[in-house]
Amino acid sequence: MEEDLKTTMRCYKVRNVTILEFSSLTSCCFCFNLKTGSIIIGLIGLATSLAILISLLPAVLGYYVIHIHNSSDFLILLIVSSLAGTSFLYALFSCVLLIGLFRNSTKLLSSWMVCQMFIILIHIVMTVLTCIVISQYFLVVVFVSSLLTSIFFHFYGVVKEYKATLKKETAATDTESKPVRRCSNHYSMR
Repeated sequence: MEEDLKTTMRCYKVRNVTILEFSSLTSCCFCFNLKTGSIIIGLIGLATSLAILISLLPAVLGYYVIHIHNSSDFLILLIVSSLAGTSFLYALFSCVLLIGLFRNSTKLLSSWMVCQMFIILIHIVMTVLTCIVISQYFLVVVFVSSLLTSIFFHFYGVVKEYKATLKKETAATDTESKPVRRCSNHYSMR
């Protein structure tokens, strides 16, 4: 647990570019191993996405039925529709994450990581749009958005570290399981 609390940083230069390397995560939320944490992340993602989809479905359908009166209504419709679309996408990729974890597939974990970065980007754009529409709650929106973005980045880091661990394990298993090819000389010198 103490390893997670320590943040070590190593700095080195490659071709006049300074690269910072941070210590890697060894557990998720200070108590779960990386695989268990990744499974919990997938389940949390699936549950929250489905809850958001179920709660937004009446709002999205209601806005499409009711005639849009001004640009503010259109912006709210855009935000709600974007939230519904990203929730559907996140539910789909949470399933991909869970399948990748149970099959030990680094390719499926990579696809979830790409989706996670896309979701973070959309989340930031939606925060800006929400601040424009609901300007009186600017500080609350920014605070909640910053908190969610940091959680999304932590989830990304946990899955990334598990993927790296999985790659190391499969590489070690592959080198152990490959038969040693012995060189035999069929042509003897006489």
